[in-house]
Amino acid sequence: MIMYVTTDFTKQIDDEISYLKLDTKVRREFMLMEARLLDERREGEAEGIAKGKEIGLAEGEANANIATAKRMLAKGCYSLEDIAELTNLSLADVEKLKEEQAEQA
Repeated sequence: MIMYVTTDFTKQIDDEISYLKLDTKVRREFMLMEARLLDERREGEAEGIAKGKEIGLAEGEANANIATAKRMLAKGCYSLEDIAELTNLSLADVEKLKEEQAEQA
């Protein structure tokens, strides 16, 4: 069995909470604050989802560009500069892909 010791301080807190529960203005302000927090949470969640989609699309595009560059390198018909231009990759990235393909061969 748990026993609670009531002190002047805890009685004062209990009295204040009881008073605030009866105060309709305070209750309404608290409810409005809760609603604002919920709205902000939803906005933050929506922003996070949008940012995640943006990052996912960018990564997907980058992966597709790398795959295209690899196929172009394998064909051997394109200059490194052309591959970089057509895939929106940097020349350094294309050179690195070429080195990786050479190591794998």
